[in-house]
Amino acid sequence: MTQWVDIHSIQFVDEDQQWLDSSIEVSFRNVFIDETYYYNTVNTILQIYLIESETLINTANYPPPIICMWSNSEYLFLGTSEGVLRINKDNFSAPDLISVTETYKSYPEITGNNIVDIHGNDHCVALCTNGGVDFFNLTGHEERSYIETGGAKHCYVITNRDIYYSTNHYIYHVNPVPPLFYPEIIFSAGSGILADCSYIDDFKVTLKNGIRNYFIQTDLGIYTIEETGAYKIIDSYTDIIKFDVNKDTTINSGRLYITTTNAFSVVDMNTMALSDQYTYISKGRSGDTLNYENIEDSNTHS
Repeated sequence: MTQWVDIHSIQFVDEDQQWLDSSIEVSFRNVFIDETYYYNTVNTILQIYLIESETLINTANYPPPIICMWSNSEYLFLGTSEGVLRINKDNFSAPDLISVTETYKSYPEITGNNIVDIHGNDHCVALCTNGGVDFFNLTGHEERSYIETGGAKHCYVITNRDIYYSTNHYIYHVNPVPPLFYPEIIFSAGSGILADCSYIDDFKVTLKNGIRNYFIQTDLGIYTIEETGAYKIIDSYTDIIKFDVNKDTTINSGRLYITTTNAFSVVDMNTMALSDQYTYISKGRSGDTLNYENIEDSNTHS
């Protein structure tokens, strides 16, 4: 299932090529999708859609702007400028969504109140803040590990002992041992495989058959790297807003989703060829086009 937003509307497409379109006027926003729900934020406003019925089931206007979001099977986490909010999914239909929203973490429980990124699974969650990176176990006795550092941009969780985060120039691997992080630099812009790159924008990590695959967005394109050392570079896309991968994508199989300012593209990693694309004038496999020319955000789920 894939979701993205353009300048005036939210649009959806799923694997059976059914096209869904909600013509809602929105401004600055983020989107996120899981197995059951679509989430859209418009500055301080949260909108929750049920995938099965394709309907808006609830909305709320929070005081702090919503910067990022992520969900597991039990909760929706909202990263704001005042810490992390959390909503139990059982309460999504509550008459007053704000009344069932709790403050999950805020400074000094975490390294900073300005939440830059959230990622995790049903057992743990990682947060990038303006003051560092925090990691919490969500099962059993909640334990916190953290590092106080500047410039953390993105985090990614494989397991509770396999955590990653990035800055403009480095990607770190962490095996958190409470209460502190012990980061190890695994990729550096300007050296090694990324020797020709000036900076790192974003990254993803997958684990298949015991082998990790790293997907790194840089100023020269997206580097796809297997931990064995094999790698490929996708350098035919500019102005990348966001990219994503299926959880079992490798450098030789699966799909890579690339969102640019005017197109949503799907790359087959086996052939390295374009397998699907949506633009304002070009129809994708679902038989429709983008409603408007400019895309602001995207998210995929598989």
